[in-house]
Amino acid sequence: MKIEASSINELIKNSADKKNDLIQLDKIMMKVNSSFERWLYTNHNYTMIAYGKLTIDPNYPLFCLAPQKNYISLYIFNCGDEDILIHSYRNKLGKVSTGKYCIKISNFDVVNLDKLIELLSECNLRNQEKKLEN
Repeated sequence: MKIEASSINELIKNSADKKNDLIQLDKIMMKVNSSFERWLYTNHNYTMIAYGKLTIDPNYPLFCLAPQKNYISLYIFNCGDEDILIHSYRNKLGKVSTGKYCIKISNFDVVNLDKLIELLSECNLRNQEKKLEN
């Protein structure tokens, strides 16, 4: 589901039932990714809050939050073996579902925030290591 928005505030405002969860997840993302630029990313399927930019292609984010009708998708890119890393945290994060690059959060209240922050921090560490290798 694509939510039409021309700013992050408008995206949050238009997120209907997921607005409060999106606000809470955005706060966590800003805390863990405080050095990353926060920006609105859109493509033909989604409008998302993006954090950071890929070094290999600055048109794409490192992390995104995409509000959907029944959940919020947290996309994780370019931290190396994202699918393995996400899979390794799947049972630690609480009641979420996961995909190759995505964690679907249907209810913020049942997420293990400590483990989510740990996962995001590990991704940041891997991103830093990849930058040093290049």
